[in-house]
Order: sequence, then C-alpha cells, then structure tokens
Amino acid sequence: MITSSIVKSWRLIYINTGLASASIFIRLTVQVALFLHCLDDDALKACNSFSFLSPESDRSVSDIIAKFESFAIGEVNETYERFVFNSRAQKDTEIFEGFYSDLRRLVKTCNYCDKCLDSILRDRIVLGVRDNDIQHDLLKIRSLTLSKAIDVCKAAENTDRHRRTMNMSSQVSTAVNAVTKAKRAYRSSGATRPPTSLRSARCKYCGRQHEMLKSKCPAFGKECGKCHGRNHFASMCKTSRKANVNNLESSDSESEPAWVNTVHDRRAKLVRCKLIVKRTPVAFLIDSGASVNVLPKKLAKNLIPSITSLTSFGGSSLSCVGKTREILKNAKTKKKFNVEFVVCEQNVQPILGLRAAEQMGLLSLKSANLEEVFLLSSLECIPVFNDELGQFPGQQHLTTDPNVKPVIMPNRRVPIAVRGRFKQELDRLTELGVLAPVTEPTPWVSQIVVAHKKNGQLRICIDPKFFNKALLREHYTMPLLDDVLHELSESRVFTKVNLRNGFWHVLLDTESSLLTTFQTCYGRYRWLRLPFGLSVSSEIFQRKILELFGAFPGVVAIHDDVIIHGRNRQDHDLNLQRFLSACEKYGVRLNKNKLALASGKINFMGHVISSGGIRTDPEKVRAISDFPQPTSLTEVRRFLGMVQYLSRYISNLTEDLHPIQNLTKKDVPFLWSENQENAFLAIKAKFADSPCLATYNPSKELVLENKASEYGLGSVLLQDGKPLGFASRTLTDSERNYAQIEKELLAVIFGMKKFYHYTYARPVTVITDHKPLVSIANKPLSKAPKRLQSMFLNLQAFDYHLIYKPGAQLHVSDSLSRAPVSTSDDVYTCNNISDTPFNDSRLSEIKATTSLDPALSQLKLTILQGWPDLKSDLHSSVLPYFNYRDELTVQDGIILRGDRIVIPSSLRQDLK
Repeated sequence: MITSSIVKSWRLIYINTGLASASIFIRLTVQVALFLHCLDDDALKACNSFSFLSPESDRSVSDIIAKFESFAIGEVNETYERFVFNSRAQKDTEIFEGFYSDLRRLVKTCNYCDKCLDSILRDRIVLGVRDNDIQHDLLKIRSLTLSKAIDVCKAAENTDRHRRTMNMSSQVSTAVNAVTKAKRAYRSSGATRPPTSLRSARCKYCGRQHEMLKSKCPAFGKECGKCHGRNHFASMCKTSRKANVNNLESSDSESEPAWVNTVHDRRAKLVRCKLIVKRTPVAFLIDSGASVNVLPKKLAKNLIPSITSLTSFGGSSLSCVGKTREILKNAKTKKKFNVEFVVCEQNVQPILGLRAAEQMGLLSLKSANLEEVFLLSSLECIPVFNDELGQFPGQQHLTTDPNVKPVIMPNRRVPIAVRGRFKQELDRLTELGVLAPVTEPTPWVSQIVVAHKKNGQLRICIDPKFFNKALLREHYTMPLLDDVLHELSESRVFTKVNLRNGFWHVLLDTESSLLTTFQTCYGRYRWLRLPFGLSVSSEIFQRKILELFGAFPGVVAIHDDVIIHGRNRQDHDLNLQRFLSACEKYGVRLNKNKLALASGKINFMGHVISSGGIRTDPEKVRAISDFPQPTSLTEVRRFLGMVQYLSRYISNLTEDLHPIQNLTKKDVPFLWSENQENAFLAIKAKFADSPCLATYNPSKELVLENKASEYGLGSVLLQDGKPLGFASRTLTDSERNYAQIEKELLAVIFGMKKFYHYTYARPVTVITDHKPLVSIANKPLSKAPKRLQSMFLNLQAFDYHLIYKPGAQLHVSDSLSRAPVSTSDDVYTCNNISDTPFNDSRLSEIKATTSLDPALSQLKLTILQGWPDLKSDLHSSVLPYFNYRDELTVQDGIILRGDRIVIPSSLRQDLK
C-alpha cells in the first residue's frame, strides 16, 4: 500500500540520494528511469495512471513524487497518526535530541493546529522523557514552555554525560588509527610522566627497546640490507612490512537524517563484500543509496555519542546508539581503511555507504555518464559590478527636424518643502557627470518634473512631450526573442546580466546635450547622458549594445538584458569571461543584484529558456488558473464570458461548460454542486495544459486591454485578438480610495510594467473604458492633476497610444480585475498634500470644512464614483466643475484641481 509517509520518505531519499551520488548531474530522463526501476508493481501501475502537464523529456523525479503525494493523501489516518505520536516515549539508549527530532517528525501528520503545536510537543516531552528525575524537574516549573522544556532536558543530559566522562578519565582509551599495538614500557598511574626523549620504548628503526634518542639507536647511520636505505635495519624495513591504513573521510554533519537501504528492488541482485574486522570476516552490504556506514551494536566498541538519526527505505526509523571507528582490511588487496560507522541497537546487516565504498575502490562512478561540470575559477573582470557610472565608447548626436519650431517652456515651480532635497539631487547628478549647469542661450528648454521614490528620495525628469516631436528617429530594428531563439537551441548553461543605469552609458555630444536643457529654480541644466523618456533613447541604446556585443559568440542582448550561454559549462565559462573582459574594456557596468549565474534555465522575455528548449512562463496564465470559485450568478456570467472569449484555443470546451451554463437558465436556482466544481476545475486545467496563448509576432500590432474595478486591476495583452498573457492584482487599502480615473491609469501602468518585455521599445495600443483618461492623456503633462502627473511619468519609457473602448467589450481584463490575484508587485505610492504651502492644522480644517460643504461633498462623491457622460445627469451643485472634471482628484479627503486645493466657500474669505 502506498501511504503518505512512504511517499514522504521517497522525497527525502531522492533529495539525499541526489546529494550523495551526484545524480544532480544526471539527465532528467536517466533520473526518472532509475527511480521507476526501484518501484514495485503496484507503484508502477499507479504511476502509469497519472497525467502530467509537462512533456516526458522535461519530467523530473520530483514531479512524479508530487503525483504520488496527491495519490496517497486519502491514506492518512489522523486518529492512528495521533495514537503513534502520543505513544512515543524516549528509549533506553536514545539521546534527547533524537527523541525530540522524532516527535517533530511524527506530529507533522497529526493535523494539529499551528497555535497548539508547541504545547502538544511540550506535553509529549514531559510524559515521554525517560529519566524520572528530569520529568520531576519539568513538572515543578510553572508556566513551562516548549523551549524551556528542551533546555532542561538537554542540560540534564549534558550534565550526566560530563559526569560519566570525568569518571572515566583515569582509564586509558585505545588508539583506533593504529594497525598494530606495542606494549608500553611505561605504565605508571598517578606519577608524572618523563619527557618523551627519556622514555624507553620499542624503536621502529632497530626494533629494540631504548630511550628515544638518535644516539641510543644502533641502526642510526647504518644501511638497510633490503632497500639500501639508511638509518634502519632490514628487519624493520617498510618495503616488506607496510601498514596500508587509509583514513576515510567522515560525514560533514550530524544534524541531517541519514539514510540506509535507500535503493532497493527485490528483483535486483544485492552486492556484498567480505572484509576483516578485528580478525573476524564480516559480510558488508554495499549500498549506493546510503549516506552513512552502519554496524550493529554487537560488532562495535568504544562508542561516541551521536545525534544522527537513521531512516530505512520503507520510512521506518532505526535506533542509533552512537558512532565508532573500525579498521577494515580487504583480504584480497591487503589494504586497510579506518572507517567511521553509525552504530544501531538492532542486529542489522553491516552496510558500507556510497562514499566509503567509492574511496575503498569497491564502487566507481563512470564520469562518461555524467554531465561535465567546470567551475568558474574566477571572475577576472569583477570591477564591472562596482557602483561607478558606465560609459560606452564615443558620443551620441541627436538629430532634430528643422521644420519643428523650438519650444521654450517656463519654469515649473518646485514646492518649498522639497527644494532642499531637490537641490541635493541636482548636485549629486552633477557630481556624477549626468547633469551640467547651462548659462548660454539654448533653442529648446523643457520643464522639470519631480517625482517621489518609495525610499523618500527624489527623481528628476524632464517633460519631453514637445521635444520628442522634433526628434528624428533612427528607426533601428529592435531585436526580439524570436530573432535569437535559434542561437539558444543547443545551449545548456545560461547566465543573465543587466546593465546598471543602462541609458546613462550613452554620452551625448555638446550640441545634443544643449537640446536637453531644462529649467529649474536654481537655473538651467542639461543632460550629459542619454536621458530617460526620449522617444529615441531605446533605439540608440539597443544599437550601441549590439555594436559592442552583437558579434560575440554565445552572447544575446535585448534591451538592457544580456544572455551568455554555452553548449556546456566549459563553453559557457569561456563566453562569460570573454563578455566580462569586453565589458571592462568598453566601460560597461552591470547590476550585481540582477545577476543569474550559470543556471540550467532562466526567465527571459516571458519564456523559460532551458536545455530542453523554449516553453511558456507559467506566470503568464497564473491569473486565469487562480480564478476563484464563483459565488453568484454574476460571477458565473463573468467567468463564462471570459472562457467563451478564449474558446477557440481550447478543444471540447462545450461539454465541460454545460454544468455551469445550466446555472444561467431561467428559473434555475444558483447551486454550486459537485458537477459545477468538477467542470470548473477541468476548464482551468485545460487553460494550464493547452497552448491557449498565441505566439508573439513582432510585425503585428500589440494591444493592451486594462480594467480597474473597485478592488482589483486586470490586464490582457493581445495580438489579432488573441491573448499573449493575463495579469491581475488586488488594490491596496489606500489605492481603493483613488478616484476612478486614477485607478484606470494605475491599471495601465500595471499592465505595461507586467508585460515589460513585450511593451518596452515598441508601439503599444492601450485600450481603456474610461473616456476622461484618454482626453487628459492628450494634454500637456503640466495640465494633468499632480498625482496623475507622477503616474504618467511611469509611462514615459513606453511608446503607447491610449484609445477608448466601451467596458462591455473588455471581457477578459474586466474579469481579471474583478477576480484579482494577490501578488508582491510594486505598489504605486504618491504624496501630494505634503508639498502644499499649508500646515497640518490648516489642512485638517480644509478637510473638515469640505466634508460639511454640500456642494463639495457632492463633487467629491462624483469624482470618486466617476463622471457621467452627459452633463444633464449631474447634480446642479456640480455643474460648474464639469469643464474641469479631468483635472479634479481627491487626496486625503481634500479636492485638488491639478496641484491646487479647491477651497470650501466658507474659508475663501479667510485665505485671501
């Protein structure tokens, strides 16, 4: 019978075997074949009935064990597991650490609640501890905790062990590394031992008894009659009498469980060997799946305390009473080995594990069957990961259209509260060589935009809306993943690196730098490096990257990410060292925090690239797979609408949908039964298992649909109406208080960043069902409300066109926003009120008065719920604000028009 405990043992055995026998270098297909070979007929029948999502070539042992775990869940008997746990007591020869470790293992299958787990373990320790004195001490402690109980038991055990060691200090311990023992000439207990040079002992050079001095040895200066060497007699010559004792390497740690008899098949032939232990022949089983060597207690002496726990193939525990070292002699080769053993209380078969058997020459691994592993000895160009500013060779010239009239924008004032930090950031970028002051006249002057980072620092940007219209693009062909896939088809080892401050690697010439001049309250500044947000920045940067690394073998560069790959580790390391050397030569600096070094697979451009080929990233369909179970008819219709929209990509969908579609019929009560649940799970499984995502085509239009509901954001990326990927996330508590226009723009930002590898450096059509957002996006950035300005800055790196489409046509993104998936994505934050000239008490007064003002209360409600399409649908008190509706937002209960506060009528006289 396949139980969950046996399956858990298989998983631990698989992990341990992979570390012990170096199977981490064996191909997946070979690992799977070895694992299946060890299963009995019942397990093989069960395995053949499993269905897997991945192809057979990508299937791992871990995937198969996961299926067995699901298969064996029904075999867990909670009552029996608790009986076993509550019956567990410390054995006579068992140390406390082993007892407590076994309790931790047993309690995992008892299904106790997490809150009461510590108290249950504490009670079991008190009731099951072997020593009555320790139990008495535990019962005397008031408010006994688990950690206190463990400390008391360990302290008592250590005290007893130290006491026994002190009592045995007068005894003489035997030397386990010696092959032959000579009688000691000096055995005086209690007397002071003389110096070594004055002791009389049997000399290994002459064989006689004398003081250990050269002058006393008759063999000193004499020639051996056998080997003709000097300073020893022929009777003591090592060429005729050599003790071949090899000290075998012991295990590194006792804290992890050890395994024995891990690879077992009743159809296989067991391999045994006969070795001499204390002049007695002993038959040892050679177990390549064992991580330790094992002896029964009857063959062991001079035990050393140990906390090692042993587990056999079936999952049962073996009682460990300590460790010892024994001299083993191979009767055939005459070689001797000093081997460490774990000693068991039971009369078990003596076992030699993989490490000892290999070191003794009894077992060998054929390296021809293993993957070659070449360690990267050193990164010769480690300076490329420092914090300096990188710089590509040469300078970049920006070309403008002479027919476009230059625009000089007025200064955009920076709030007084942040001017100090603003000046510090200007000075920092100037010192870094990114900005420089300007005093001469310039044809173009842009405005400044100051954004707050999440860490409290400021980000200085320009508003290039008008300047971008004058820039002439190079129309450089941007490489896409499909262009380079053929280069990766034979590679097995991959490294991914990211350029640090990518655009700032490009140095502008003086003429071009003056075109990027912007106005501040501290004077004009210009960009010395390629600024973020220009319409030509992406093309220039990509061209520079390919000019430097395009001809390098084993190097693929798209945007600011670079893949270094090779057919094997040696080929990969050579390509990587060549790339890093070139980075140092050309002044490239890399981001150490985004380094993925020498991996068998990497995530790149929405795909998982591995030695097995290219497959879709599972995150692309996670939002669909995690769609929650519908709890109402509205949610059923939403789910059906989404599935029907994608029905052309899933076969035999009608039959699966039938139980759920029945709920939408008239006079049918909403009852989610087992039939609906099975159909629901089957449909989601088809989404996860079938190729429902279209292949990205760089020549086709890229469309991003976005939708924001009251509690979530949803996005779907499309080409020719076919989805490339889905995404959704929940709104934070503060984001739920945003005005609807702010939520809709937040959904656009979320979608563009979620699908960054598709949307970056190419035109994207962004569809929204919020018409006011389209109109405000077409205005200058300075006309937008303050919070929308900061949010629009997040989109400056993208080339997008925002269009309107009614919400009824946005089936998928609407469903995703109403069934969002909780993620750890970055949450947009912005604080506008802190930059106003009012103090906190005045802001609190404005907020309180706004809530009491009938007209402004109605206005605030309209802003948060969304403006109607028709002016006639508005409340009369809100009509005067209709023409400015796109500029109005609500922040902390205060109404803003742009970055200006709308003052209640009762306070306007006081604030003049």
